[in-house]
Amino acid sequence: MEDWEKLTIGQRILAIRGKEPRHSFAKNLNIGTATLQRYENDERQPDIDFLTKLQELTGYSLDYLVYGKDRNMGRGDCQPNLSNEEQLIVEKYRIANEQVRKQILLMLLADSPSIGNNEGVTFQNTVHGSIGSQVQAKGDIYL
Repeated sequence: MEDWEKLTIGQRILAIRGKEPRHSFAKNLNIGTATLQRYENDERQPDIDFLTKLQELTGYSLDYLVYGKDRNMGRGDCQPNLSNEEQLIVEKYRIANEQVRKQILLMLLADSPSIGNNEGVTFQNTVHGSIGSQVQAKGDIYL
């Protein structure tokens, strides 16, 4: 992934939207599709209302949205030791539904024989990736 500080604000918005359809993302932000396209193409600068809605929807700080980095690394919700890619994964995980979260955990923990001692879970699952790849996972996970 590119260095977020070098991206324009429009490029950051486009990267945050990812593969979500433009019309769906625009609807969630209460703006028109054409307006979102102009923001993403850097033909128009987003106003503070849009940036605030985007911050609320995605969890990115306003500093991060505008500057590509969080200038207030001392805040409690910041994780300064994470790379930009790791921060993006955490942010996307936080807004994912419960089923997607479970699939992500199963995929990440598939190679780990034991995670903790609270509750054992036996699973057998196939996780389909966004480009058609599959991961077969079977075993015990202790959550």
